Amino acid sequence: MRPPEGYQPGCFIASIIVIAFSVLALIVMGLGDLISMIIPGSSGSFGPVNGTTRLLVLYFVAFGAWSMMRFRNPYSEIGLLFKRPAFYEFTAGFVLGEVAVGLVFIVIGIWGEIFFTDFLPETANMSNSASFSWLSAVYMILVYATAEEVLFRGFLYPWMRRSTGMTIAAIVTSLIFTMYHISNPAFLQSPLPLVNIFLASIFLTLLRDVTGDLWLASGAHFSWNFMMVASGIPVSGIFMNIQPRDWYIVTGGPDWLTGGAFGPEGGIGATVAMVIMIIVLVFFINMRNSKSVKIADQSQSG
Repeated sequence: MRPPEGYQPGCFIASIIVIAFSVLALIVMGLGDLISMIIPGSSGSFGPVNGTTRLLVLYFVAFGAWSMMRFRNPYSEIGLLFKRPAFYEFTAGFVLGEVAVGLVFIVIGIWGEIFFTDFLPETANMSNSASFSWLSAVYMILVYATAEEVLFRGFLYPWMRRSTGMTIAAIVTSLIFTMYHISNPAFLQSPLPLVNIFLASIFLTLLRDVTGDLWLASGAHFSWNFMMVASGIPVSGIFMNIQPRDWYIVTGGPDWLTGGAFGPEGGIGATVAMVIMIIVLVFFINMRNSKSVKIADQSQSG
């Protein structure tokens, strides 16, 4: 049997790495339980998300191994190049995520209210609540954010972009990313969670195209989830009660504004924030492309 088109010997090693990572991801929940035994005040259980995670990992194994074997330059295609600016790109993404969260809070603050409390918010009782230590929470958020970026914008998006182009690939990938969250608590409470998850995926896809890798998008994804969790607010319908802590941020107003049990991703604040961030990114990408075309024309004329 002939090897796949575009196969290189180095891809075999990359495939082994993907499969090994997938096997490790399969026991993420087990590691969470282990951490909960070592670190007081945490819980390894993540409720119904557990089954979704295992399904995600199985898909990751099959599609990831195939992709690694097929792509001529697997690391650059997927966006996992460990280049020198990787840390700075991840940090820049983290800052962008904070800016997006800040915009959400500003919108909620204008039309509703935001205040601090030392009592467990009501949203903790309306969604899938679990208790975590700060360390285990950071671990879980980082694993989930990175795994989702690798799957949707590392494998699926560039694979589709090869045959459909950037726009269609971004839309289809974002639709699949949105449907991936459909089993989250309170996702179907209104159309806004669907709209906002889709817009967030477009935003992250644009970040992936800005640098050509996943570090910027992964930093923004991790930052968004972490800032919500650190504020004591549900993220995508999941409430992670981090302990020990002495305060929570509570958002007041109608569900269409605050997102209710789904968290800010289910409210108009996230819609406004994502639209603003997408417009800025599209403007930046167009400016960069125009500059590149201008430089190319000058070099040809010269």
